[in-house]
Amino acid sequence: AALEKVTSRYELADIFSGMERDYRPDLPVLNREAVRLYERLLGLEGDTFGMSLAQKTAALGLADILRPASPGAQLTRERAAALLARLYAGLNGLGGESVAASKKTAVGDEAAIDGAFREAVGLCLEKGFLKLAGGRFEPARALTRGELIAALAQML
Repeated sequence: AALEKVTSRYELADIFSGMERDYRPDLPVLNREAVRLYERLLGLEGDTFGMSLAQKTAALGLADILRPASPGAQLTRERAAALLARLYAGLNGLGGESVAASKKTAVGDEAAIDGAFREAVGLCLEKGFLKLAGGRFEPARALTRGELIAALAQML
């Protein structure tokens, strides 16, 4: 249901490698896929056409979240939270670099979350974009395609 909700509004097959043949929700999201998804959902593809991934990342204001020098690197859950928070702000006309959670969620592994991403993690947990597993966020674990699609479905 989440996949249909998202793909009914956005074309994703050209963003995720191999998705035209098989969705593979268990595969990790890569940095290059995250950048392409961000620009697609915010309607910014024309603004970044012809740019390298590093140029796109800088132009989109994502250099502090993503590692453009590693396009094939897996997107961690804490970095995904920051990307989702910015996407949420952009889709809702909230502007600015970030939006804050209205309440604090107890996270068993909060100390493992980079301080730069804690606010975004809190927002994503509060809004239900991302979930805890056994009370833990697992910030360094790669975000899967399935998790990303579920987050986007919740956001839309």
